[in-house]
This record gives sequence, C-alpha cells and structure tokens, in this order.
Amino acid sequence: MNDIENAYLAGIIDGEGCILISKAKKYGKFRSPHYFLRVMLQMSELPPMQYISERFGKEYKTRKLPGNRKDAYYIYWNSKFAEEILNKILPFLHGKKEQAVCAIEFRTATKRHRSGKTLTEDEVALREFYYRKLQSFKH
Repeated sequence: MNDIENAYLAGIIDGEGCILISKAKKYGKFRSPHYFLRVMLQMSELPPMQYISERFGKEYKTRKLPGNRKDAYYIYWNSKFAEEILNKILPFLHGKKEQAVCAIEFRTATKRHRSGKTLTEDEVALREFYYRKLQSFKH
C-alpha cells in the first residue's frame, strides 16, 4: 500500500470505522475472558468497499438490512491484521488517532498469545485496562 491508499483508508476509518477491543466471557476452550483487537468498517456505498477490499486484501461482506433500506457492506480486521492496518494508517488518522495508539499499545503489551490457556490475574487486569481505556475514547 502506498501513502495515498493508506491516507484514503485512514479517512474512511476516521469517519465510518470503529476501533475496538472485543471482550468475550469464558467459554469453551477459553478458561479466562478473551480480548482481541478489531477494526471494523461498514457503509452502504459499494464502490469504496470494493476499492478497500482490492487494495487491502480483505473481502467485504454484505448485510441485508430490514425494510427498504440499502444493503450494508462491511469489512473487519482482527488481532494481528488489525494491528497491521492501524500501523499503516496511523500517520494519516485524525479523529481516531488516540484510539489507534491505544489499540497498538494493547497488542504490544499483550503479544504473548495464550489461546485456550488460563490467564493470570495480572494478564486479565492488563487486558481489561486497555479494554476500558479504548472504550473511554468513545464517550
């Protein structure tokens, strides 16, 4: 991706996107709460989504909305891929720059992947700290 494409995506994410840390309760193989980074983008205009899909290598999906509303198109990146996207667009973000920095810090601080393992109290507390910190930017 070049700077123009990264700046374009940054503008779209600033206006139409969402940067979040998703939290799932203990279930199945997860013996501790599960936290992961997600960058989401949804809009009702197809051409920009096709462009983003082609340039950033992520397929968009279609969501049928009730009634006579236009279809919604969405893309989301999780964990490592979300971090990679944020690092590419970070210099061009304005409205969501602080959120992106927090999200990247979360990934850096919690790199050690412990899928299916029980997290220590300190590991859960660290993830919860970033989860709440990122939520605080949205109020």
